[in-house]
Amino acid sequence: METFIKEVMDNSEFTEEQSDYLLTCLERGDKVEDVLYLAKPSLSVEHMERMRKMEQKRRMEATSQKTQKKRYFWEREKH
Repeated sequence: METFIKEVMDNSEFTEEQSDYLLTCLERGDKVEDVLYLAKPSLSVEHMERMRKMEQKRRMEATSQKTQKKRYFWEREKH
């Protein structure tokens, strides 16, 4: 959290809207390192949100693939 405060909240390059959005991401339960990945003063809040959603989708798909592989393995072991 200290890193977030230093890199975002104390950084005058971020607009109030950007820092508020990034803080909201933390309140939603996002990891600090994930939020810092989005924390670029050159990105609009809209772009940050779009990137956040893409990353969440990618992670969900990766988790789903891992689960499917485990199921396949266990089904093969049963037979």
